[in-house]
Amino acid sequence: MRFDVLLPLLALPVLAFAWPEPRPIDALAPERELATFAPADSVVYVEAPGLADLARRGLEHPLVKAVLAAPRVKALLAAKQVDPRGMLSGLDAFAGLEVLPTIALLGARGASVSVAYRREAPSVLLALRGADERVFGERIEELLALIAERSGHPGAFDAPTERVLDAEVWRVGDTWRIARRGALAFASNDERFLRDALELAAKSDARGLAGTAAFAAARKSPPANELVFAFADPTAIDARAEKGLLGDVEGWRNLRGLAREPSVQFLLGPTVAAATGAHGAALSVVCEREDLRFVLTASGVERNAATTLLPEPRAACAPLPTGRVNAASWTLHRDLAELFVRRAELFPAEKLPAFAEALSNLALFFGGVDLSDDVLPAIAPWGRLVVRDVAFDADARPDLPLPAAALVARVADPARISALFPSAFQSVVGVINVERGQQGKPPMPLGIELVGDVQVSFAKSIAPKPGEGVDVVYNLEPACALVGDVFVVGTHRKLVEELVKELRDGRSDASAPNAERLDVAGAAVLAALTANREALVMKAVLGEGKTRAKAESDLDLVFAIAELVQRLSLEARRVDETTFALELSLDLAAPKE
Repeated sequence: MRFDVLLPLLALPVLAFAWPEPRPIDALAPERELATFAPADSVVYVEAPGLADLARRGLEHPLVKAVLAAPRVKALLAAKQVDPRGMLSGLDAFAGLEVLPTIALLGARGASVSVAYRREAPSVLLALRGADERVFGERIEELLALIAERSGHPGAFDAPTERVLDAEVWRVGDTWRIARRGALAFASNDERFLRDALELAAKSDARGLAGTAAFAAARKSPPANELVFAFADPTAIDARAEKGLLGDVEGWRNLRGLAREPSVQFLLGPTVAAATGAHGAALSVVCEREDLRFVLTASGVERNAATTLLPEPRAACAPLPTGRVNAASWTLHRDLAELFVRRAELFPAEKLPAFAEALSNLALFFGGVDLSDDVLPAIAPWGRLVVRDVAFDADARPDLPLPAAALVARVADPARISALFPSAFQSVVGVINVERGQQGKPPMPLGIELVGDVQVSFAKSIAPKPGEGVDVVYNLEPACALVGDVFVVGTHRKLVEELVKELRDGRSDASAPNAERLDVAGAAVLAALTANREALVMKAVLGEGKTRAKAESDLDLVFAIAELVQRLSLEARRVDETTFALELSLDLAAPKE
């Protein structure tokens, strides 16, 4: 045998002896997932990776500082004579210990809650993992002594009731049990559930819930700065709901079947609708300094009729006018042509007559043209909704001025649409005027004007007589226009005119989107609230029966939130073929140093 071949074979025993064996991952190992202690049949699991840091920083945490530094929040606290530091001191005195430091210590390496349905009542498991076994154990003993004293049985928990799988176990009342093994503690209302968790803690290779396919799919890549993570197994919940373990079975069925509700498809869109049928769901709350991000992920979505309505990323979209800052903008995807064509597959039979009625009624406005064949296919699925404030004429400023909104959509064959859509718009206004006449209200005369070379059709309310109140209807001065192959229809003529100029001059963002997205500017919301404060107060007083003081107090809280949130963004996107994400981002005003 050749020596160069024999040498590697002789080295194998040496390598096997020298190669380190895999180190068991015990309960104290920082790299062990906390979900490995949760029994695999847990249907809901909540973990707080950032809890210890939040508790440790307390009022100095950037998020807490941002909230407390907001001027309106400070004013609210001052009006109610609330001192955050005083509240914490009072909480410590009531609890008999320093609450936040205790939370930080006990949850130094994580805290979680698991829920399973093994019986009529939910089985709950709380897990806490500290960093130092001795300090952790001392604090657990202090808490047990405090519980015993407060319950009128001092010394009752000086010694554990029993030992189970190398863990000390205390019985608290008839239901709850507390167990500690090293720097790991559990509390549960189900003895079997607790024992299963202790068995997982006793095995270095145990995976528990973390080893299930649904959880693994939901927990692929934990983000940095995660504050809270939650997981739910909708499929497992389905089975338990059908057995009546969740109470309202019909409510849960309706939630899981939202994709078959036409209103959900029209209003919330196909991505949100499809996500309700997922086999796994996870929520991640991320805190980056004072800003918050909530990411809801739906995994294991099966292909069905509803998924055919999902948007194609980077497809052509109507441009987003950018001549000035939008109070809100919404990039949305609604494939109306496909939705109407496949309505029999998408929706239950009892919902279909409403579609037939809608097609019949709309055909009247479009002069008998077939909507399914000629109108709906002409409207591109991707569109934009723009919301801005507008200047009202001096004699027509409503008592409750609202922002104006306009839909911007691309159309096919604009030469034909240029006559078809304005004609339908005028027919709709005609029907509205008939209804207003029956109610004894003045009509909204139709008008046409040119903005450059673009024709704008609009309907204008007749100005009220001197001394008459300006009704909220003056928020509606509907108008429409066609700019090239882009159709614009809005609630107010001045907004439509403004958007026409921006589109005509190229002041717009024509990039193709990869997700449905809603952006709201906090300053615009605050301005709208400020302009309508008195009207909102009176609405609450007269319509809801509140006292003026209560109405103003409730509104002050809304104002404080609007001032704190500088921008809100909501995005619905498709991650892959079977996974969808809904992400809410809150950009909060940073505290002034």
